[in-house]
Amino acid sequence: MKVLIPCLLTFSVALILTTVLAFSGVYFTTLLWWVLVAELVTYFGTCYVLKELKKLEE
Repeated sequence: MKVLIPCLLTFSVALILTTVLAFSGVYFTTLLWWVLVAELVTYFGTCYVLKELKKLEE
């Protein structure tokens, strides 16, 4: 569950961002760059938040 939540959140953000950027006419390499950055920030941000919430729970 610790890995499933960040992965699903990352997938949903990547899907939405790819759709929005593709329909706005962004170049393919730029699209890949921004989606990669968004995935990294989303995944590690979610992992950090879950870790901090677990600390508060204890």
